[in-house]
Parts: sequence; structure tokens; C-alpha cells
Amino acid sequence: MKSKFKGIDWTAPAASTEVSTPVTKHNPSTAPGAEFQRVADTRSQMLKENESLKAQVELWNGAVPTRKIPTNLILRSKYANRHETNFESVEFASLREEIKSAGGNVQPIKVRPIEGGRFEVIFGHRRLEACKQNKLDVLAIVEDLDDQALFVEMDRENRSRKDLSPWEQGVMYQRAIQEGLFPSIRKLAEALGVDHGNVSKSLTLAELPNELVDAFASPLDLQYRWAKPLREAYLANPEASIASAKKLASMSPKPTPAAVFATLISIDVAKPKTAAKATKITAGKRAVATITQGKTGSTEVHFQMQLSDSKIKVLTKFIQELMND
Repeated sequence: MKSKFKGIDWTAPAASTEVSTPVTKHNPSTAPGAEFQRVADTRSQMLKENESLKAQVELWNGAVPTRKIPTNLILRSKYANRHETNFESVEFASLREEIKSAGGNVQPIKVRPIEGGRFEVIFGHRRLEACKQNKLDVLAIVEDLDDQALFVEMDRENRSRKDLSPWEQGVMYQRAIQEGLFPSIRKLAEALGVDHGNVSKSLTLAELPNELVDAFASPLDLQYRWAKPLREAYLANPEASIASAKKLASMSPKPTPAAVFATLISIDVAKPKTAAKATKITAGKRAVATITQGKTGSTEVHFQMQLSDSKIKVLTKFIQELMND
């Protein structure tokens, strides 16, 4: 029997180690199921796009939009505190050339919209002037602010640059007080976060007569510590102070700022005339005599009645004893 099936392999085949996994198809067999699947796929795609957009927005977080504006549409602020000599300095000439080379101001100024399609500067008067002289449009941030917010931003920007003189700062504070932006100097100082003493000194400089300011080559030369002495010298003798200031202003070349200051505070102050000091002498309720100390240092005794010879003798003896002590 075996010979008949000779050559046939009677061993059982090895069992396969692979396990077939059935493939599950997600294709719905019904129309509602197909629509549900389409909505789910669309929602998943939208979530991915939202995440991508959110990441792009984060890159621009805190960015402020800017625009180019022709300089003839921008007006100086009514609180502008830049003296014209600021635009004649070496520093301004350097800024103007830098903006010219760059083809415009890289750092934008800030303006607010006003009527007639125009704008008012919040800060950046020097950059505006440099663009104007270079016949270039100015890069600007536009924000609608009220007067007080404008003033606070302008002051903060100027102080951060540390290039405003005490006199210019005082002119700015003076206008804010006059316009009623703040009820008092103290409230102004609190709103700006600045020292009350420096605000007072700046205002004192700004309130000096024009003649005294013009005695200096530039009001930018005035210093905080000169405020009180200059004011006191002027109040002590206004006429002499003004006359001296006019003489200094006419000099060419101009004296140094320190020399002008020293001259203005050295004005001779006429000492006020002192009235004669009088002392009344009474007898009972009746005034009988007056002792008067004169301007030249003399002392006089004036009796209100005629003295008898005997009283004159007593008085004479008393005076002799008094002066011999």
C-alpha cells in the first residue's frame, strides 16, 4: 500500500503565524451617514486652519498699524513745546540726514485725527519737521485721543528721550494748566508721574518775563536750579532786572549762560526804607510823651506839655545818670 503512494509527503503543513485583520470601511451606506461624515471632515479641516491662523496672529501680537501721511496734512500740537532753536541744532541736522538716507522716518510719529481730514501731532515734532524739510511723507500711527491723554503721552515720550529743556517743559506744563487739563500743579504732577518740585521749577522758568529769557542765547540754556534765584532777583527790583537783561541781549557775541545768570542775580536791590520807631509814654490814661528812633540812629523825646523848671532839672539828672551807666 505504501509503495503505491511512494514519494508523497505525509507531514502536515506548518501553521501560518500571520493573522489577517479585517479591513473596516468607513464609507457609510446611507445618505444621512455620508452627510455626517462630510461635516466631520470639514470641521476637522477648519480646526487645523484656525490653529494655523492663531499662530500667525501671535506673531503680530502688540503690533500697531502705521500709514504714510503727507506732511501738509499734519499740524503741530497746541501743546507743542519745541522751541525753534531745536531745529537749528547739530542733533536735528543729524536726524534730518538720517531720515533722508533712509527715505523716511523708520520710527513712526503719533497723530490724532482732527476736522477737515487733517491730523494733529501727539509726539514726534522733530521727525515731522525733518520729513517736511526732506519733502517726504511721514510714517505715523493714528489714534483718536482726548486732550488730556494727548498731553500725557506727549510728556511721557519727551521725557523718555531726555532731550527737552526745563524751559520747554515749563511752557508745556503752563499751557496744560491754562487750558484746564489739570486743576492744579500737584494733580498735573501726579497724572504725569513726575516730581512736583521739578514741575514747579519748570513753571517758574516759563513764567519769567520775555526780556529775561531773551538775555540768554537760547531759552534751552535755562536750568532748573536757576529758577528761584532769577525770580527772586526780578521781584526784588523789576526795573533794574529788565534793564540788565536788555543790555545782555544786545551783546555780541552773547555771554555764556552762566555769565548771564550771574549778572541777572547780582542786580543791586535797594533796601526798603524803614519807618521811624515810636514809643508812647503814658501817665495814667493820658499820653504825655513820645520817644522816637530816627532813620540816622538818633533818638528824640517829645513831651506833649510844657515842663516846669523843676521837672526839667529832674529829667536832666535822669538822662545824665542813664547815659553814664
